[in-house]
Amino acid sequence: MADRGTLEKVVAEFYDARGRRDLEKSMSFFDENCYFRIVGTDNLVPFTQPTGTRAELAEIARQLFDNWDLRDLETVKMYVDGNVAFVHRAGNVEHRRGTRFHTEMMDKLTLKRGKIVEYLQFLDTYQIAKVAGFGA
Repeated sequence: MADRGTLEKVVAEFYDARGRRDLEKSMSFFDENCYFRIVGTDNLVPFTQPTGTRAELAEIARQLFDNWDLRDLETVKMYVDGNVAFVHRAGNVEHRRGTRFHTEMMDKLTLKRGKIVEYLQFLDTYQIAKVAGFGA
């Protein structure tokens, strides 16, 4: 298990790469067998369906990066328990259609051997589905 400082550094560097929409760098933080999903409504499929590999996650990430600008999100607080980080983030996000709004989210990231093996994202899926035109 990584020490708290290492875990916090990995998570901060991941969010930095994510904010810059650097897909290659973002994916470098994930284990080959990683689990990701946005927890919420089936209106957001495929994002709310679990992934099991880095290749599956890369396809989801590419779609998210193409459509969402999260660079103005900031970490409000990070809670660390062993190899798990719970991260409260808040700020403005923008969809490629030009819709910009303030939101908050909570992420649960589990690391093993310095790589993210589980990433659960909790956010207002109704608002996201509505803005993205997923029929909410």
